[in-house]
Amino acid sequence: MPYREYLAALGDANFPVKLFLESATAASAPEFTKSLRNTMKWYGAAAELWHGHMKADFYTGYCSGSLGSFEDASGLCSAYPELITTTNDGLTGSSHSPEVPVIIYELAMQESWKRAAFELKNADHCLNGERPDQPNEKLFKIDKETQEEYLLQQALKRHRN
Repeated sequence: MPYREYLAALGDANFPVKLFLESATAASAPEFTKSLRNTMKWYGAAAELWHGHMKADFYTGYCSGSLGSFEDASGLCSAYPELITTTNDGLTGSSHSPEVPVIIYELAMQESWKRAAFELKNADHCLNGERPDQPNEKLFKIDKETQEEYLLQQALKRHRN
């Protein structure tokens, strides 16, 4: 789905969800309400990350401000600390660069969608009278090998260009 369609779908869903969240019914179903609110939070995070990725010159947004010509993603890092990873990809100009906190846009979008799907499943559990599942951070994280492989691929692409 293209970005514009994603934003439109998110906007279409946001209005009725917001109406529900402000209703008396929402107050009477706290677990369902929490899951629904979190679902929208993570779908919204994916939209913000997607936008950040499109406007960035680089695949990684740095949490501690811009690093030379690299993208400053400190606002995203503050809003979604669960999506931060660290890398020492040598982009600071040193082959022995320290690990720095970053958001890898594409991987963070995938993680956001995983978190949204988890919360939506929990909302469904609540509707069916079941207890919601407890979040397990290991379920959401893209494994370190995948992150490192992705960073290497992106660095190689950049080197070729």
